[in-house]
Amino acid sequence: MNTLQQIIHEQTWIKQATSSLAARTALGIISRQLPKHIRHEMKQTAKEEDVKYLELLCCNLSYELAIVALSCNKVPKISSLMWSLGHKSMEAAPVGCTTVGIAHTNGSVEMYRNLDWDDPNGLLKDNTQEVIFSKSSDRGGFSSLTFPGFSGVLTGKAKNGAYAVAINAVCIETEPQFGAAPTMLLREVFETCRTYKQAKKMLSETVLMCSVLFTLVGANGKMVTIERSANNYAHRHPVELPDGRQILITANSCMVMDEGDGSSLGELSETSDERFNDVLKGAKKGLDIETIMDKAEFGCTIHTAYVDLTSNNLSWWQKA
Repeated sequence: MNTLQQIIHEQTWIKQATSSLAARTALGIISRQLPKHIRHEMKQTAKEEDVKYLELLCCNLSYELAIVALSCNKVPKISSLMWSLGHKSMEAAPVGCTTVGIAHTNGSVEMYRNLDWDDPNGLLKDNTQEVIFSKSSDRGGFSSLTFPGFSGVLTGKAKNGAYAVAINAVCIETEPQFGAAPTMLLREVFETCRTYKQAKKMLSETVLMCSVLFTLVGANGKMVTIERSANNYAHRHPVELPDGRQILITANSCMVMDEGDGSSLGELSETSDERFNDVLKGAKKGLDIETIMDKAEFGCTIHTAYVDLTSNNLSWWQKA
């Protein structure tokens, strides 16, 4: 069994999610809405790695399907197709992360991001890798911190160093749509947007499949958390620390947009404010961000990403 097969095998909900005709129909609709080159890439990966395409699609959309599943319990008018798919993916653990953007007084800009996800056998941790997408005639280059078989983006930076983005989980009371999957949209942003301004517009205005938080950090020192429901958005900006630095902290709850009754992500939501406050208190005390991030983990931290936009570098570290 190869690594991708093992990763899919560990996600026991995937076979259940692809077992019914209604769920397969919903996945077919979602698949057709993916950008053609990403869909082709995933089908080629499925063929080469000897896995079923719909199972690979579910693995790629673990975040989105988990949020859809939670929304299905909250929205009475959810379509039968999305419900049939979503309620089977309840075991999919949403990405529970803490992301921090820092703009220093000397002009340097950094982004830190804990990726916390259920990873019982350490497959994701052991197979974390940076993938560099080279610029072609019609798409931009970028770097993504990812895993085997994953075509979307959870954390990445533009090749030209203009900006970096990370995804955090949130569940806003809204009816899920057959819109863009946030992880796939983020890849499209990196492929098409050369500037911070372009990325902000696309992440804010594109109709989505489900709610999400985008943390966008620019090399120019501009930073914003984009709080998204399927159709709406709100922007949250950084605050100034006593030493003059600007800090932007994103956990797993909205602070500007009204979440309605859709904020319940269980323990994830319960620790969101605590992690946010711990990071802010630590930064105000002048603690180094690496120490703060190590203390801000939720459950199993697969890796902590570090993006230095001043030197245009992406790296990561992992606890032993």
